[in-house]
Amino acid sequence: MDEQKKANASQEDVEEENTEPQAEGREPEAGDEVAKLRREAAKYRTGQRRLENELASIKSLFAKALGQDTEDPARLVEELNTIKTQYRQERLHNTFLRVAAKEGADAELTWAFLVANNRLEDIDVAEAGLQSEVTGVVKEALKHNAKLKATAAMTTGGAEFSGSGPRGKKTMNELIRERAARSRL
Repeated sequence: MDEQKKANASQEDVEEENTEPQAEGREPEAGDEVAKLRREAAKYRTGQRRLENELASIKSLFAKALGQDTEDPARLVEELNTIKTQYRQERLHNTFLRVAAKEGADAELTWAFLVANNRLEDIDVAEAGLQSEVTGVVKEALKHNAKLKATAAMTTGGAEFSGSGPRGKKTMNELIRERAARSRL
């Protein structure tokens, strides 16, 4: 919209310059030459304005295509705040995962517990002591809630299924055959 106003203004400038009356007392040839020079200068000025307007429109198109439209400062501030929030969350979560593994906590369960109870909201991720702060929060959570500790995977049961066990025990097939033989009698 501004570009159209600028283009219209430049056209009006040319028309004004072209309609200036010739100065009286000059020879018609000199007046013609002056008018010719003025028209030529106006042509270059309007051409330059037109090129500047085109350049500005191309720049704005590229900015919009790249998502860097600077025409709306409120939107830019909102995007900046969103990016800062995402950065904080990612940095905090990555530090938390390292600490949780080191402290023996169930990472997913402990993270959900701490986020739900707003225990991680006051931690400043820009500080140098981020890891020690997160370690303190995780240790406190583990101390007050033992269910947050990671449990070791279940080991195999007492029976061995590989067949290399003692022969004193009968296999399932042997038990079925014995049962079938007893039922026939």
